[in-house]
Amino acid sequence: MQLPGEEPAGDRREPGAAQPLCPARVPPPV
Repeated sequence: MQLPGEEPAGDRREPGAAQPLCPARVPPPV
């Protein structure tokens, strides 16, 4: 049971929130 920020799939849901990865990979939440 991991938080939606610990697992690598969390950054996809909230780009920049969990891990500040390249914003080019994940589409901006517009």
